[in-house]
Amino acid sequence: MGITSESVAVGFGISRERPDDPVSPESRVTDPKAEKEAEIDAGIRDGVTRATLAKLKPSFKRDGSTHAGNVSQVSDGAAAVVSARRSIAERLGRLLILGKYVAVSVVGVPPRIMGVGLAYAIPKLLGKAGLPKDDIDLHMRSTRPLHHGQ
Repeated sequence: MGITSESVAVGFGISRERPDDPVSPESRVTDPKAEKEAEIDAGIRDGVTRATLAKLKPSFKRDGSTHAGNVSQVSDGAAAVVSARRSIAERLGRLLILGKYVAVSVVGVPPRIMGVGLAYAIPKLLGKAGLPKDDIDLHMRSTRPLHHGQ
Protein backbone atom coordinates (compact mmCIF):
# COMPACT_ATOMS: atom_id res chain seq x y z
CA MET A 1 0.00 0.00 0.00
CA GLY A 2 2.87 2.38 0.66
CA ILE A 3 4.18 2.22 -2.88
CA THR A 4 0.61 2.48 -4.18
CA SER A 5 0.24 5.62 -2.08
CA GLU A 6 3.34 7.12 -3.65
CA SER A 7 2.15 6.17 -7.16
CA VAL A 8 -1.18 7.89 -6.55
CA ALA A 9 0.56 11.00 -5.20
CA VAL A 10 2.83 11.25 -8.25
CA GLY A 11 0.11 10.36 -10.77
CA PHE A 12 -2.37 12.90 -9.42
CA GLY A 13 0.11 15.65 -8.54
CA ILE A 14 -0.36 15.45 -4.77
CA SER A 15 2.34 17.36 -2.91
CA ARG A 16 4.09 16.21 0.26
CA GLU A 17 2.21 18.91 2.21
CA ARG A 18 -1.33 18.20 0.97
CA PRO A 19 -1.89 14.88 2.84
CA ASP A 20 -0.59 16.53 6.01
CA ASP A 21 -3.66 18.70 6.62
CA PRO A 22 -4.47 17.61 10.17
CA VAL A 23 -8.06 17.17 11.23
CA SER A 24 -9.02 18.04 14.79
CA PRO A 25 -9.64 14.97 16.98
CA GLU A 26 -12.97 16.55 17.85
CA SER A 27 -14.05 16.68 14.20
CA ARG A 28 -17.53 15.38 13.77
CA VAL A 29 -19.97 15.04 10.93
CA THR A 30 -23.73 15.28 11.38
CA ASP A 31 -26.10 13.12 9.39
CA PRO A 32 -28.78 15.69 8.47
CA LYS A 33 -31.61 13.16 8.27
CA ALA A 34 -30.87 11.20 11.45
CA GLU A 35 -29.55 14.28 13.26
CA LYS A 36 -26.81 12.10 14.74
CA GLU A 37 -23.13 12.94 15.04
CA ALA A 38 -20.29 10.59 14.18
CA GLU A 39 -16.56 10.94 14.69
CA ILE A 40 -14.61 11.59 11.53
CA ASP A 41 -11.27 10.15 12.65
CA ALA A 42 -10.36 9.10 16.17
CA GLY A 43 -6.81 8.28 15.11
CA ILE A 44 -5.51 11.83 14.94
CA ARG A 45 -3.48 12.86 17.96
CA ASP A 46 -3.87 16.12 19.83
CA GLY A 47 -1.17 18.65 19.01
CA VAL A 48 -0.43 17.35 15.51
CA THR A 49 0.34 20.22 13.16
CA ARG A 50 1.73 20.65 9.67
CA ALA A 51 5.05 21.58 11.26
CA THR A 52 5.28 18.37 13.31
CA LEU A 53 4.25 16.27 10.32
CA ALA A 54 6.81 17.99 8.08
CA LYS A 55 9.59 16.67 10.35
CA LEU A 56 8.66 13.04 9.67
CA LYS A 57 10.75 11.11 7.18
CA PRO A 58 8.96 9.58 4.16
CA SER A 59 8.49 5.84 4.62
CA PHE A 60 8.62 4.41 1.09
CA LYS A 61 10.49 6.81 -1.19
CA ARG A 62 13.28 9.24 -0.36
CA ASP A 63 11.22 12.16 -1.68
CA GLY A 64 7.80 10.59 -0.99
CA SER A 65 4.71 11.94 0.68
CA THR A 66 3.68 8.94 2.78
CA HIS A 67 4.97 8.83 6.34
CA ALA A 68 3.96 7.65 9.82
CA GLY A 69 1.84 10.74 10.42
CA ASN A 70 -0.50 10.55 7.44
CA VAL A 71 -1.33 6.87 7.11
CA SER A 72 -4.12 4.92 8.70
CA GLN A 73 -3.47 3.63 12.18
CA VAL A 74 -3.24 -0.13 12.61
CA SER A 75 -6.30 -0.07 14.85
CA ASP A 76 -8.73 0.62 12.00
CA GLY A 77 -11.82 -1.38 12.82
CA ALA A 78 -14.30 -3.56 11.07
CA ALA A 79 -18.02 -3.39 10.49
CA ALA A 80 -20.91 -5.73 9.91
CA VAL A 81 -24.18 -5.21 8.13
CA VAL A 82 -27.34 -7.27 8.38
CA SER A 83 -29.07 -7.23 5.04
CA ALA A 84 -32.74 -8.23 5.04
CA ARG A 85 -35.93 -7.60 3.16
CA ARG A 86 -37.85 -4.69 4.67
CA SER A 87 -40.81 -6.97 5.45
CA ILE A 88 -38.58 -9.30 7.51
CA ALA A 89 -36.93 -6.42 9.38
CA GLU A 90 -40.32 -4.95 10.20
CA ARG A 91 -41.77 -8.30 11.25
CA LEU A 92 -38.84 -9.02 13.58
CA GLY A 93 -39.05 -5.53 14.99
CA ARG A 94 -35.48 -5.69 16.31
CA LEU A 95 -33.73 -4.59 13.13
CA LEU A 96 -33.31 -0.87 12.73
CA ILE A 97 -33.63 0.05 9.05
CA LEU A 98 -30.74 2.37 8.29
CA GLY A 99 -30.60 2.26 4.53
CA LYS A 100 -31.86 0.82 1.32
CA TYR A 101 -29.91 -1.19 -1.23
CA VAL A 102 -30.39 0.62 -4.52
CA ALA A 103 -27.59 -0.32 -6.92
CA VAL A 104 -24.06 -1.62 -7.21
CA SER A 105 -21.16 -0.59 -9.40
CA VAL A 106 -17.87 -2.27 -10.18
CA VAL A 107 -14.85 -0.57 -11.70
CA GLY A 108 -11.24 -1.53 -12.16
CA VAL A 109 -8.19 0.66 -11.85
CA PRO A 110 -4.54 -0.22 -12.42
CA PRO A 111 -2.99 -1.93 -9.35
CA ARG A 112 -0.45 0.88 -8.95
CA ILE A 113 -3.31 3.29 -8.12
CA MET A 114 -5.79 0.86 -6.56
CA GLY A 115 -6.72 3.26 -3.79
CA VAL A 116 -8.61 5.60 -6.12
CA GLY A 117 -11.28 3.13 -7.20
CA LEU A 118 -14.02 4.99 -5.33
CA ALA A 119 -13.38 8.13 -7.38
CA TYR A 120 -14.44 6.14 -10.44
CA ALA A 121 -17.04 3.82 -8.89
CA ILE A 122 -19.17 6.46 -7.14
CA PRO A 123 -20.02 8.55 -10.25
CA LYS A 124 -20.76 5.35 -12.18
CA LEU A 125 -23.02 4.11 -9.38
CA LEU A 126 -24.89 7.40 -9.09
CA GLY A 127 -25.48 7.41 -12.84
CA LYS A 128 -26.72 3.83 -12.75
CA ALA A 129 -29.11 4.64 -9.89
CA GLY A 130 -30.24 7.88 -11.53
CA LEU A 131 -29.19 9.93 -8.52
CA PRO A 132 -27.47 13.33 -8.60
CA LYS A 133 -24.58 13.56 -6.12
CA ASP A 134 -26.46 16.28 -4.21
CA ASP A 135 -29.07 13.68 -3.22
CA ILE A 136 -26.49 11.85 -1.10
CA ASP A 137 -26.43 13.17 2.46
CA LEU A 138 -23.57 11.17 3.93
CA HIS A 139 -20.67 9.45 2.19
CA MET A 140 -18.47 6.86 3.85
CA ARG A 141 -14.95 7.45 2.69
CA SER A 142 -11.41 7.47 3.85
CA THR A 143 -11.61 9.84 6.77
CA ARG A 144 -8.13 11.31 6.61
CA PRO A 145 -7.63 14.01 3.98
CA LEU A 146 -5.98 12.24 1.06
CA HIS A 147 -5.39 9.22 3.26
CA HIS A 148 -2.37 7.39 1.90
CA GLY A 149 -2.10 10.11 -0.76
CA GLN A 150 -5.53 9.10 -2.05
